[in-house]
Amino acid sequence: MPTSSLLAPKTVRNAQNAPMLSVPPAGPGMIHSHIAVDVEFPLHFQLNGERTDRPIDVFHTHNLLEIGLCLTGAGIFHVGGKVLPFQAGDVSVLTPLEWHRSQSARGTICTWAWFFFDPARLLVPAFTRTLPYAPEDFAGPGFANVMRGADHPELVVLLQELVREGHAKADGYRDNMRALLLMLLQRLRRRFTVKPAAPPAAATRETPSRVLPALDAMARRYHESLGINELARQCGMSVRTFQLHFRRAMGQTPQSYLIQCRVQAAIALLRTSELSVTDLAFECGFGSLSSFNRAFRTHTGRKPSAFRKGEAP
Repeated sequence: MPTSSLLAPKTVRNAQNAPMLSVPPAGPGMIHSHIAVDVEFPLHFQLNGERTDRPIDVFHTHNLLEIGLCLTGAGIFHVGGKVLPFQAGDVSVLTPLEWHRSQSARGTICTWAWFFFDPARLLVPAFTRTLPYAPEDFAGPGFANVMRGADHPELVVLLQELVREGHAKADGYRDNMRALLLMLLQRLRRRFTVKPAAPPAAATRETPSRVLPALDAMARRYHESLGINELARQCGMSVRTFQLHFRRAMGQTPQSYLIQCRVQAAIALLRTSELSVTDLAFECGFGSLSSFNRAFRTHTGRKPSAFRKGEAP
């Protein structure tokens, strides 16, 4: 498969920091990107990548493991059927098994350090004979692809050191980066590996291709008044048929997914902005403060004001 240019607006760079993939605009869709890797050092990284509040134009997967460190700002990831907020200091882990896209909070720009690599080719056999990584262990409904940096400082320290090694490119930096990535995978496996007794429900779901226009609209316009009729029309379906395919693909109703998008966007803003709770509610698409409070409490177990103060549920 030819290399795809789906990663707009970020650019993937190789170990010598030469651009590898640039991204033209694309319409709603699902693309698998094959990112070519250098035989001697199969790692691409970008150390100051920007993400605007415009989402990546397509939901996508790629052939490499992607691990990121948010350097500044905040926003949301859409990963499979999950909507996950992020902020500066957080860590993201995305395997080839889950389609995803991301964007910063409305009206803001965030920056990331990204590392794309094939663990088997990068680490075996020179650094390890037993690879502490299987894509299925870091994917699915039970795995949170975004980890709070405040809760996992050991991961942040390793990624910060990777960023320093990538910037300096001093003697031995390739071996150092390999060693740091191996340590990172070991820590992730110890802390986050999910091994369900039965295959996750997502494995038996419909592919989301039929409802991608609706998913695209909700990612871009969650702050607007989006009705079920409009979402169904964008997918070329009757409301009943649309609701059926959406539930089969996403495991929930369109309405609940849209509310999830709004709540997670609100979480990102509560952590990073000084907007009042009332202004924040309307900024994220809620019609009233009371509806925002109800939805937020349903999803988090806390009121927005208590969440902002860091109070426990």
